Amino acid sequence: MGVDVLDFLLSPALLLSLVAALIYATLFHLWQGQTLRDLGIFILAALLGFAVGQGVGRWVYGPGLEWQRVGQVHVLVASLFSWLALFIAKRLKV
Repeated sequence: MGVDVLDFLLSPALLLSLVAALIYATLFHLWQGQTLRDLGIFILAALLGFAVGQGVGRWVYGPGLEWQRVGQVHVLVASLFSWLALFIAKRLKV
């Protein structure tokens, strides 16, 4: 049996990741953004950064360091990478 796509799309880890990245992008846009294009770029950067941070967190820490995770989401590392991606996107003026 394969993984049910709807279950994956509604998984708490994915929803938490998406909500956190969207909040970061929105806050960054309110602080540094000027146009709706900026918001779109910030959303993409935050999502990409969060995904990379989640991957790094899983690779470096694995199942350890429970205090910096919420469920399966490495919130601390993923958040840091998300913000880093936002600053890089702003700096590069993509």
